[in-house]
Amino acid sequence: MDDQHMTEGTDNLPLSPTSKQTCRAHNAAGKPCRAGVRPGAAYCFQHDPARVGAAQAARVAGGKARAKPAPAPPIDLSTPELQRRAIEETIDRVRRGDEPLNIGRFVIYAISVVRGVFEDDLLARLEALEARHAQKP
Repeated sequence: MDDQHMTEGTDNLPLSPTSKQTCRAHNAAGKPCRAGVRPGAAYCFQHDPARVGAAQAARVAGGKARAKPAPAPPIDLSTPELQRRAIEETIDRVRRGDEPLNIGRFVIYAISVVRGVFEDDLLARLEALEARHAQKP
């Protein structure tokens, strides 16, 4: 392959002729932007001087969209069956990608805590019943 069809990369190593063209701008750290550009363009969307307003609007809109997730509906965990269903539904939402994994983990952990509270309450009630039954002649 002849040298006129090759360009140098950021490490002064030759790039293959099939490498994508990258933005001519530099990032905040002073390093070359590695974003790809449209054919014939010199800058990526974020650094294109002709698109400054559009790029800023996209950043603002993206930040607002991610700023606050929609509130989740309350979960009734008052019975073991409802707890089981809540675990199943949480697993399904995480698997579909409707809910992030960290939220799914939190929900399942919270259900395990609630189960422990219910079990402690049931154990205390059972012990009280056994104590009352032992006192009767």
